[in-house]
Amino acid sequence: LKLCERLKDENVLFHFIGQGWCEAERETRGNCIFYKARSHQAIRNLQLNADFLLNIGNIVINQVPSKVLEYISTGTPIINVAKSKACPTLSLLHNYNVIHLLETTDIDKSCQDVKSFISNGTNKQNYD
Repeated sequence: LKLCERLKDENVLFHFIGQGWCEAERETRGNCIFYKARSHQAIRNLQLNADFLLNIGNIVINQVPSKVLEYISTGTPIINVAKSKACPTLSLLHNYNVIHLLETTDIDKSCQDVKSFISNGTNKQNYD
């Protein structure tokens, strides 16, 4: 969330969906909008219409979150925040339109990388 906060002046909104993010159905905090759980179809529609998707990696290095596979299927560019260099998402997303950030990386550098990615790399990937 530090990264999202740092990007507040970049006209970027981050939408977070799921359990534990907020008390109300929807809460706005700065440039972050938090939602309670939604139906799979509602989430899929949001994914397909997003400019980019944000994946926050696991600390479990022998599991790939199923949402990453769903993210790939949308063709939408992904900002992948890995917990470690051993994160399985790093190899899975190797040939995809993605920017990889390590959680331990300097936040200023990560912000610059994301700004560049958003301005230059947000074309949907075509699988035809």
